[in-house]
Amino acid sequence: MKKVFVFLLLVNGLFATEIVVDGKYSSLLGNPYKAKLEVKSSDLSIISGSSNIINAVVTTNKNDFGSIYRQPEFTIAASSCNKVLKNFMAEDYNIVSTSENSATCEIESLKVNLTYAFNNDSHLNVISTIEVETGIVIKIVKNGVIKEVRTSDKLDQTLGRDGKNYMNSIRTDMKLDSKSTEENIQMILENSIYRMLNNTKG
Repeated sequence: MKKVFVFLLLVNGLFATEIVVDGKYSSLLGNPYKAKLEVKSSDLSIISGSSNIINAVVTTNKNDFGSIYRQPEFTIAASSCNKVLKNFMAEDYNIVSTSENSATCEIESLKVNLTYAFNNDSHLNVISTIEVETGIVIKIVKNGVIKEVRTSDKLDQTLGRDGKNYMNSIRTDMKLDSKSTEENIQMILENSIYRMLNNTKG
């Protein structure tokens, strides 16, 4: 039984955790009623884009992970931010796959900084802060004119709120212990991508 346990630990260490960006959180941002109910005069297609897998750069303050835990590793599909792009663009456009006007989004870099509450204890694995830094490239083709923008953003679990100003954050309180690390990263990431899209709008 002990050999099986050690084998499972070794196998687990070979694989990084995939961060899934499916638009679950970004669909709650902006004005979903406008996206679903307002009549639009323009069509837009969302191009799937690159199939590359990005390895996140992970930093922590933990000195010793011991034999039970290991430093987390994460991967993400470069084209996954198109899920957020679709939610964002749906407010102003009919999303139609056959439209000549198109948009695509690609994640170029991902950095995750994890702060552990007990950084010197190898037996405790409690994360107190998650900070995500993301770089994306957005490409829009409209009436034959190509616009390409590169931008980056850094966001933690406060979701950009400042006092009572929640700045498009999804919820007013985020408890890190209520979700897995990768789901917390997804929530932060979808907020961050949506914010970057909003800042580059125009």
